[in-house]
Amino acid sequence: MAVVRWTVVSSDGRNYKLIKWDALGASDTGQPFNVSEYSDKTVQVEGSDLTSGITIQGTLDPDESNYRTLNDPQGTALSAITTQKIENILEHCHWLRPSCGASVSGGTVFLLLANMR
Repeated sequence: MAVVRWTVVSSDGRNYKLIKWDALGASDTGQPFNVSEYSDKTVQVEGSDLTSGITIQGTLDPDESNYRTLNDPQGTALSAITTQKIENILEHCHWLRPSCGASVSGGTVFLLLANMR
């Protein structure tokens, strides 16, 4: 149960960023990333054992607390994701992070942030 730091995989410095949380394990959470300046958010979940799932969470709380599960554009919760997939994120929030279930190992989450200008 650790807080896994994010890394910037690539960025043009203004219009897009690709963030990665790697080596997510049982009950880990990702270090929150401030997504408030990006209008478009897409998440990709990968992993060798996603049995208990990874949940994508966000909050508007500037103190980085009170996280809630986010949804895809169809209103389906991005909760306990157990399959490798790519999904857009519906809500606009201030902070975003992945949160792992008790039996996740080898999880990776990519987050693509973009501004359409």
